[in-house]
Amino acid sequence: MSAREPDDPLPPMVAVDAGAHLHRKLAALRAHATQVRVEGEVFALSDGVAQVVRAAEGFQLVAGTLGPTGDAGREHDLLS
Repeated sequence: MSAREPDDPLPPMVAVDAGAHLHRKLAALRAHATQVRVEGEVFALSDGVAQVVRAAEGFQLVAGTLGPTGDAGREHDLLS
C-alpha cells in the first residue's frame, strides 16, 4: 500500500498537534479491521486509497470568530 497526500482544497482554520496520541489513533483504526486496513502509519478504507495517518488534526470554524492564530494563520486551541 503506497501513500498519497490528499488534495487540500479547504485548509484547516484550526490545527491541533495530536502527535503524542498518534499511537492511539492507529490503535483505534486497527480496532476496525473489517472496515480499515492499516500498515504502519498508513491506512486505507474499502476504496483501497492509502492515506497517511497524520499527527495533526485540522478543523474548520463554521460559527463564531477565529481566536488567536500562529504564524500559519491557524488557531492551535479548539477551546480558545
